[in-house]
Amino acid sequence: MIKINKQLKILNFYGIKFYDWEFSQILKKINLGGYLVAPAASALAGINNDKIYYNSILKSDCAIFDSGFFCILLRIFQIYKPIKFSGYLFLKKFLNCKYIKKKKILLINASKYQIKN
Repeated sequence: MIKINKQLKILNFYGIKFYDWEFSQILKKINLGGYLVAPAASALAGINNDKIYYNSILKSDCAIFDSGFFCILLRIFQIYKPIKFSGYLFLKKFLNCKYIKKKKILLINASKYQIKN
């Protein structure tokens, strides 16, 4: 269920690789290609019931600790002490990168509720 590589600061949760890295390290990783996800705790709690969502984040190249609740649970159960890296903060830094302005970016919102509204 949970495997941790403390040296690389990678937590594997149900096959989803969460990177506890600085922005610049994550940027280097995704700049090679692939996609990044920032799953919320509510979405992670329902991955057993939503196979489409689970498969999409499972196939991601990088997940960040966007969920404060997930980070708190990991700390409470003394599994790992990640640093929360909000999806908003990541996106803000990402869009402010100079070389990003010359590239094409695809953003996907996986929330069914937000798609309807």
